Amino acid sequence: MRHTIHQLFMNHQFLLILIVYFFVSSCQSDQPLPIVAKQEIDGQWTVLTSKDQSKPLERHEAAFVKVKEQLLLLGGRGIKPVSIYNITEQRWTEGAKSPIELHHFQPVVFKDKVYIIGALTGPYPNETPVEYIYIYDPKLDHWEKGAAIPKNRLRGSTGVVLHKDKIYMVGGIKNGHIGDHKKWFDLYDPSTDTWKILEDAPRPRDHFQAVAKDGKLYLIAGRLSKAPDEVFLHPVKEVDIYDIEQKKWTTSKNDLPTLRAGNLATSYEEEILILGGESANQIMAHSEVEGFHTKDHTWRSYPKLISGRHGTGVVHIGKNMVIASGCGNRGGEPELSSVEVYQPKGSSLAPLLAYSPATTVSIDSTQFKINGQLTYKDRYWEEHKIEGLLFNARMVQGIFDDSNQATRSKWRYPKNRHFSPYRNTREFLAAMPSWKNHGLLAFSLNMQGGSPMGYGNKDWINTAYDSLGNIKEDYLLRLDMILQKADELEMVVILGLFYFGQDQHLKDEAAVINAVDNTINWLHQKRYRNVLIEINNECDSRNYDHDILREDRVHELMENVKFNVQNDYRYLVSTSFEGYVVPTNEIVKRADFVLLHGNGVNEPFKIRDMVDAVKNLEGYTPMPILFNEDDHYAFDRPKNNCRVAIEAYASWGYFDYRRKGESFANGFQSVPVDWTIGSRRKKDFFNYIKAITQEELSIEH
Repeated sequence: MRHTIHQLFMNHQFLLILIVYFFVSSCQSDQPLPIVAKQEIDGQWTVLTSKDQSKPLERHEAAFVKVKEQLLLLGGRGIKPVSIYNITEQRWTEGAKSPIELHHFQPVVFKDKVYIIGALTGPYPNETPVEYIYIYDPKLDHWEKGAAIPKNRLRGSTGVVLHKDKIYMVGGIKNGHIGDHKKWFDLYDPSTDTWKILEDAPRPRDHFQAVAKDGKLYLIAGRLSKAPDEVFLHPVKEVDIYDIEQKKWTTSKNDLPTLRAGNLATSYEEEILILGGESANQIMAHSEVEGFHTKDHTWRSYPKLISGRHGTGVVHIGKNMVIASGCGNRGGEPELSSVEVYQPKGSSLAPLLAYSPATTVSIDSTQFKINGQLTYKDRYWEEHKIEGLLFNARMVQGIFDDSNQATRSKWRYPKNRHFSPYRNTREFLAAMPSWKNHGLLAFSLNMQGGSPMGYGNKDWINTAYDSLGNIKEDYLLRLDMILQKADELEMVVILGLFYFGQDQHLKDEAAVINAVDNTINWLHQKRYRNVLIEINNECDSRNYDHDILREDRVHELMENVKFNVQNDYRYLVSTSFEGYVVPTNEIVKRADFVLLHGNGVNEPFKIRDMVDAVKNLEGYTPMPILFNEDDHYAFDRPKNNCRVAIEAYASWGYFDYRRKGESFANGFQSVPVDWTIGSRRKKDFFNYIKAITQEELSIEH
């Protein structure tokens, strides 16, 4: 009996000790971590270029890694070649195509080879896990199929890291974007080709990247994808941490501030950075960069990416971080080719090359110059001076979109394919070199487009501005693509800001002024110098809702542009009037160049009359005269509007829209647009311009 009482007492004492221990441990775990002093964030993001202006192939749900002196962009939807950036040579080249479609993976580099484990393949939303490890050898530019992944551990969109020559794979999803999320955790030893199942993570997640740092594995961001209706609705906020030596999972008390998935992740100093991503909260890809400190678990914000993106990776070159490609919107488009670097203050950018626009348009009396040289230098055609002119075409729908769902179906592509603003811009970019090769040096864009039917406006909503005059980010992204391409080609963009039938979407006059200021400030910030400003298309139209956009007051906006001087530069500005209308004296005396429209001018000699009338205005001083809209062609005739403009030493611009019953190939203003030189009318114009600017006259029939 005495022994039993003693044993009972000892058991109670032991139980009490256990209770006290767990109570103390619990209290200690509830204590906040001591705050660590941190270095000031003083870096900035910069767009990169290459020595020969080469670029990586656009892609997303892909990977970006560094192996020795090469940056490798691999995988993505579709079977794509590897994009290889040689750091020493400062240029991009193409490598071998992957043997199968590989996407939604986080690669690791082991013994200078890239290992891809836990990828998906196939189309959305029924992608399937890739059954094998795939290995890319950049030295040989060769792909090989590695070992099979255990069938009972197959999934994709996983987090994968390398630690002490062992590969750790965690999380993921088994059934494409539909479901069967996993919190599985595996170790693969590539030296022995052996697998080991580890303790599950605290929770499942997909569309994320894991980071290994100081013997710990960090899982941050991601989501639980549930197609078709809840792909983005279940982000994971918790930060899960695995201590590799102690084989123990913990969860930080400080959640991710900006919930997103498809993000990039990397170790930077003492922090884990979460960059970019996508979420249900916004259409544009995220640009936020947030740092999680591994010592005190606090979060802080870094400078935002220049272009938000998801579905790619980040690499380190010295103290700099580089990202490339990815997707600029939630979902699958646009795929980007841009490259950015985060450069801390005091860090050298070398051997990387910062992108800086190189093309500048300027005016010398009545002549245009590009990069300080007269256009079409020394060129005469049939004894008429061509030097100094600026042949152009009306391509105002380059950034078109329609936010009115009731009218959006009007713009379907052939074969009943939905309209895509990014397909539209992508095909615009692809066509630009052909225009330039035919002698076209300029084209008109407009922030509010033009009539997608050729003439007239009804119901559709195509405006780059919100009601307060702020620029919509998706329009800005497409505009930036076009301006950069034009800069590379040494082409000039005549950028219109407003179009009647769309200006009513701005709330009031203050919003209109705000839109002008925001656009010009953005151009200054980007340092584009290949842009001429057209305040609005045909300011004398009675269809404008805001008085400040009409002919009696639009000069106020022109003055705004002229007074906005930054870095000793201001943008050249004008505005246009309806066809066969000569601008007012007040407009001309404030303009840097005169814009005319030849619509309605059915007799070519009247083109000269318009030019002469401008020169006779009291406010006219020697400046270029430029037609940037004329829907008269007849290039095979001895007299046509373009020829007479040349005879009067005025630049001429081609305006083409799809007439009733014409095929998709016709017109540059009718949406959807075929931007290629594919129709008879387009060929006639471009061959005519080529003959005028480069060779003897030859019209195809």
